[in-house]
Amino acid sequence: MLNKKILWTILLVFLCFDPIFSYIAITEFNLKEAYPLSAYFVHGISPLFYFVFIPVSMVGIYLLVKATGWLAVKTEKNPKPDTREVSERIGLTSIVIAWGIGVTSVNLSVLFSGMKPVLSGNWRYWMAVGVLLGVVYALYESHKSERKKQ
Repeated sequence: MLNKKILWTILLVFLCFDPIFSYIAITEFNLKEAYPLSAYFVHGISPLFYFVFIPVSMVGIYLLVKATGWLAVKTEKNPKPDTREVSERIGLTSIVIAWGIGVTSVNLSVLFSGMKPVLSGNWRYWMAVGVLLGVVYALYESHKSERKKQ
C-alpha cells in the first residue's frame, strides 16, 4: 500500500485535473458534461461550478476516509493500534483507483483523442469498472490483513 500522503497527492491531482479539464472542454471546445449532476450545475447555471467541486469533493472524500477508519476501529473486536491507519489507507487507495479509472481515464481519453468524446458515452461503464476494482482491492487488502492476524 502506498503512503497516505502520496495517495492524497494523487487524488488531489485527479480532483484538480478533472474539473479544470472539463471546464476547458466545455468553454473552449463546446463539449457537454456527461455526468447528469455536474451537467445540471455547469450547463444550467455556470461552468464555474467545476471549481466549487474541487474543495467540496476533497472535504467529502476526507470525511469518508476518516469515517472508514473510525468504523474499522468500532467494529473490530480487538483493534490493533494501526487498525485506523490501515483502514484509511485501504479506503483512500480504493477511492483513488475508482476515481482514476471512472473519471480521470474518461477525461484523458477525450484529451488524447483530440477533444473528441470517445468514451464519454460509456462513462457509466468506466465508473462501474473503477468502483468494482476499488471494492475488489479493498476486499483483497482486508482479507490479507485478516490472514496476518491469524
